[in-house]
Amino acid sequence: MTRIFNLVTIFFKSLVNILVVILHLPGLFCVRKMGIRINGRIHVLGNGPSLKDDYPALLSDLSESDSIMVVNSFACTDYFEKLKPQYYILVDPAFFTETTDERIKGLQKSISDALILKTQWPLHLLLSHTARKSPFVKRLMENKNIVLDFIRVVPVYDGSESLNRLFYKHDLATPPFRNVLIAAIFFCIKMSPKEIVIWGADHSWHEDLILGRDNVLYIKDKHFYEGNPKMMAHRNKFGEPIKVHEMFTILARALKIYHVLEAFSHLYNCRIVNKSSITWIDAFVRE
Repeated sequence: MTRIFNLVTIFFKSLVNILVVILHLPGLFCVRKMGIRINGRIHVLGNGPSLKDDYPALLSDLSESDSIMVVNSFACTDYFEKLKPQYYILVDPAFFTETTDERIKGLQKSISDALILKTQWPLHLLLSHTARKSPFVKRLMENKNIVLDFIRVVPVYDGSESLNRLFYKHDLATPPFRNVLIAAIFFCIKMSPKEIVIWGADHSWHEDLILGRDNVLYIKDKHFYEGNPKMMAHRNKFGEPIKVHEMFTILARALKIYHVLEAFSHLYNCRIVNKSSITWIDAFVRE
């Protein structure tokens, strides 16, 4: 009975995914297809605290022919000018959406300022296509070293994995980007490198969760570039506290997508290696 239920669920979710792809077909012609191709290796640097400890290993592993992709607030760190990455990705709408939230406004300004002032080498910046007309993007145009590559974000959920891989391959859809590292790995696969090497992919958020006596879930939000992480209530986009079971469901869904990416990478004969010294991602080869 369970098997029949699962098959019926996959069937109907696949129908929904097909409908989503059809509805988004007009947007396929509004965004230039990303034509970046990499012949060798590319290193993807996540935000995990382990990146700080793994930095010497990263330097020793880097060769002149290797490329680097970084994410989110990396430009605000000293590592940005030291490593001079060729690729940078931002997909969270918080970076582009106009807001009255002073914290978000400060984040947008700090990243755009750092990118404009520091980038003295050619840099491909991958951005969600929804950011094309945002003030954030208009500011970045001040720096001619930054090449803006707009990417279509059309998530499809569950359903037939083989059908979804077909959508991914032909730029019709993307996996759900539960975090920016998923987006970074996905678009690196699309660049057809021989190998993707991952650093700073700790994904150990559950180790920093605390359930307060008020039954509110708190998390110590840690990144490699922050010295004193703050304990903060974990809330959803509506500002409501996230329940414990909801939090672990979110984490499970993100971790599952890495297995989807591992299967997708085989279509491109691309090997993915996770060299993070601390990690909870079990989808990729560990070295």
